Amino acid sequence: MNASADSTNRGWSRRSTLLRLAVGGVLCQSGMSLWNVAGAEENPLATKAPIRNGARDFRVFPKNRKELSREDIVTQRRDFSCGAAALATVFKYYWRETVTEELFLTLIARRLSLDELKERIQNGLTLTDLKKAAELVKYSAVIGRLTLEKLGESKLPLIVGITVNNYDHFVVVRGVVGEYVYVADPIYGKQRVPTDIFAERWQQNAILAIIKPGAQPMKTSPLFVTPYEASLGKLNNLVIRNQITGKVFP
Repeated sequence: MNASADSTNRGWSRRSTLLRLAVGGVLCQSGMSLWNVAGAEENPLATKAPIRNGARDFRVFPKNRKELSREDIVTQRRDFSCGAAALATVFKYYWRETVTEELFLTLIARRLSLDELKERIQNGLTLTDLKKAAELVKYSAVIGRLTLEKLGESKLPLIVGITVNNYDHFVVVRGVVGEYVYVADPIYGKQRVPTDIFAERWQQNAILAIIKPGAQPMKTSPLFVTPYEASLGKLNNLVIRNQITGKVFP
């Protein structure tokens, strides 16, 4: 091996070690191990008892509201990895690829210098990081700007940056229905945000679209806003307006 190649390998080794230390540190601070987290997600028998009928010929594992809200979303496991989790959510639940947050973190870390990696761990990833990670797995990725109206017309789930209480964060926009933007949040799960509040939080109207070369937009996806979700949003509006105006529901 020549000196240049050896230096490159040592550089990647340091970046890889830093990433592992960051991952391990966050999990240890929260009192969890990666093994326990993965085991609980993959094996519901480890955390809850099933509901069975009298004949005991079927069983169902009950889910609470928190679990339901996080269905079909890759949740982030590090405080800096919301972007990688959002990217994995689009790949897994829209384009139906078998991917993980860890895959995209690794791809991103490989192309960053040690100083850049330290900065990302402190401040989070960028849209450009996510774009390049998508391109490394042979997908097309486009960064652009949209109005709120055009955002609602998108046929694809889009990754956007938002700022909440001075904290920068990535979410996946699932759709816009009525007066709400529906997002897949790597921390909180599926959320419904009033359009005016979303517009205040949205960073520079920037979006990242992930496109599979040669493929048409999916006709069905767990990321799409369901009629039931949309009806809850409409009902919520009616309740609020009724409380403000005192008028009876139409």
